[in-house]
Amino acid sequence: MVLAATPFFLQIRKELPEVRCTKTTQVCSVVDPEYNLSTCNKFWCCPYGFHEDANKWSSKNFIQAGCVALPGSEPLRAHNRAHNRQEDDESKLAELCRENVGMTHCKCNNGVTRMGCGVIRIEGENGNFQQTLVTHDDQFYQLPGQVLCQLGWIIPVCFSHYKTGVQKRFLKAFFNDWSMKYGVETKYEFNYSCTKWYGKLYFILPQSFQTAAEHTI
Repeated sequence: MVLAATPFFLQIRKELPEVRCTKTTQVCSVVDPEYNLSTCNKFWCCPYGFHEDANKWSSKNFIQAGCVALPGSEPLRAHNRAHNRQEDDESKLAELCRENVGMTHCKCNNGVTRMGCGVIRIEGENGNFQQTLVTHDDQFYQLPGQVLCQLGWIIPVCFSHYKTGVQKRFLKAFFNDWSMKYGVETKYEFNYSCTKWYGKLYFILPQSFQTAAEHTI
């Protein structure tokens, strides 16, 4: 279970490309084919896992890669945002561009705003935008990693309790005639030694059978 959880923990903190508007803080229209990249930046939401260097790409290249153009009214989550606002608050793309806020992820096609649905890329002229690598905390992977680690001790404990119950039922059924006829009770103790795995089975005799000081044999 711990080995299975390792890939999830490795994904929690990773370096992701972050884009932000620098010289030009306007978002190009997605319906106007005559947009001018010298005065605006065109944003694209590319599939999750997109790692291509798209600094010199055209709209045709982004469309072929399965990316979708984003309008300025697109709501996005801003992480570690400037000002005294709550982290992970949702704002419009045009507002984030004007405030030079770094952006890494975009929404899924189905409207879910989970982190990691898509990555943002910018189509524009050199100097109008900036792309840097930042260390990003993806909390989506933390939950399954924690669950797998906890199952590493929950499953053995449950299995141990189950086997203990099986052994108790077996001893009760196997020595049931001794208990019914002679009143002999059984008791089994586990041996948790690293060198010996077998335990000890005790027979507790009734008072009429006891001829010595010991109450167990």
